[in-house]
Amino acid sequence: MSPWLCEAPAIADSTSLSLQVSSERNPDNFGDLLDTVYKIETAHSFDDGLFVNGFFEVQVPAESGPSKRNLEGNVGYDAALVEGLSLSFSGGLGGRFTEDDDFAYYVVRIGGTVTITEWLSWNIVTFRYRDGFHAYDDYKTPRLTTKAVIQIDESNDLYGELYRNYNGDWETTANAFAIGYSHRF
Repeated sequence: MSPWLCEAPAIADSTSLSLQVSSERNPDNFGDLLDTVYKIETAHSFDDGLFVNGFFEVQVPAESGPSKRNLEGNVGYDAALVEGLSLSFSGGLGGRFTEDDDFAYYVVRIGGTVTITEWLSWNIVTFRYRDGFHAYDDYKTPRLTTKAVIQIDESNDLYGELYRNYNGDWETTANAFAIGYSHRF
């Protein structure tokens, strides 16, 4: 189970489909909406801890302006450290599509998740580092995320997450909250 996916404790060899909506806010005034982000993700977790995922997201600015889109794929591993505590890491490639420019990027993530009960898990923190392959793309966008997942039943989860986006100088560019739903099959 990857820490940013919306899965409760890992179920051997499972595939999931997730839908998420995020509200990105001005870091100096949380009442000021910057963007709404819609995301659809699919993932497959193997029983040995390996996982693959891919997502498509659309970032819609609150003010008039063109939407931005990301398409990304990752491969990673979820390592159980002790019962109820795991560490996940992954790497991937993506594409950023805007009205002005399209470019490729790379991404790495590391995070830790604790299982609190049979139906509740908490991704304590996930760190994402993402950047374009060329400096002129100006896409250094680190992020810190924390997330709680409620497992409704063996196939369905609800989750909420909080995250903070940064730029290449480690200045906060947005604070956000997200809600989502995941179905495993």
